[in-house]
Amino acid sequence: KIVDALAARKLVTRRQSQEDRRLIRLKLSSSGLNELVRTKHSVETCLADILDALAPTERAGIVAALKTLRPLFAGKNRTYGSRNRRSATQSSGEIDGK
Repeated sequence: KIVDALAARKLVTRRQSQEDRRLIRLKLSSSGLNELVRTKHSVETCLADILDALAPTERAGIVAALKTLRPLFAGKNRTYGSRNRRSATQSSGEIDGK
């Protein structure tokens, strides 16, 4: 349903895999990339405003927590969050899903 909505908004394109017909390849369209950049900028601006309102010691605590979390989100520690992962090729912007 999510992919259908993204495709209807022309943010992604779909292509069936030649190697495995069960796979549908998704590629971010130029409109999708523009939307991603616009959304990322909006979120960064909002977070900066929120963090600016904190005391320096509060910000330091958040930075310390993020340093701990970063390897988990970067996939360096597969102990957590390894369930239901899909492969992604960032350079081509394609995602494989079964």
